Formats: sequence, structure tokens, C-alpha cells
Amino acid sequence: MGGSKRIRWSVLAVLCAAATLPGCGSTVPGSAIAAEGDGPAAAGSPETTAIAGRWVGTYTCVQGDTGLTLTIEPAGQAQFRFYPVRTNMSVESGTFEMRVSFEAGLPRFEQVAWLEPAEGYSMVDLAATELDDHTMRGTVIAPGCSVFSVSRERS
Repeated sequence: MGGSKRIRWSVLAVLCAAATLPGCGSTVPGSAIAAEGDGPAAAGSPETTAIAGRWVGTYTCVQGDTGLTLTIEPAGQAQFRFYPVRTNMSVESGTFEMRVSFEAGLPRFEQVAWLEPAEGYSMVDLAATELDDHTMRGTVIAPGCSVFSVSRERS
């Protein structure tokens, strides 16, 4: 019993010391914004605002060519919607949420959560390798996948 009390007092002492360390709980000067450069895009950043909108095309994975609508919000979120295309009607439909970041000036899309899951399908990530005002192409990052290509839909 004595050893058990000693351990509890040791843990309590460590917790109390951590709570009173200099700088803990104090205000630190600076701003809570994303640093410029690579990494997650800040809400309303010039990068995400520039690519915001609806992009439509296809991507290729083990199931073959698949329809893709990528809807990008200025706040740095996106929706990846997939569906059958004329050349591959056996594809299921589904939708998942993605987070947008930038690497070397090009967008990357990271899976977040299913919105409308499709049985037997997995979420994927995307890394753009080419981007202009009208077209985005790149790599689908998942086993058995290769490329995607989408065009900006005119509003």
C-alpha cells in the first residue's frame, strides 16, 4: 500500500510541476495564421480562392475510368464525388470530404470523411502535377490508381 501512495504522490507532483512551468498558460505574442509556403491552406487564402469552384472529369483506379466532380470551397475544403461514366457504367457512386493544401504551389487533396460511402470503395488522395485556370491533372494516391484530369466548370 505504501508504494501505491508514493506513486500517486509522484504523479501528482509531476502534474503540479507541469502546471506551474514558466510560460504555461501565458499569452504568447504573434498571430494564429498559417505560415506562407507549403502546408494546409488558410481559409480564404489566395491559393484556395483561385481554384475554388466545380471541376469535372475522370480518374483511373482498379475499377477503370470513373467520373469525378471535385467541388472546392475557398475555405480549403473539397468534396470528391465519383460516379459511372459512359465507358464504365459498372462503377458505384459515392462522395467524401477532403482537405486542400499546397505543395510547391500545386494543390493536394487529402481524404477526411465519407459523406456518401460506396460499398467496396476506399477514399483516395490527389496530388496535382499540372494546373492552369481551366485544367487540373495529377496523381491519384492509392494502391491500384494512377491519374486524374478535371476541367473547371463555367458558372
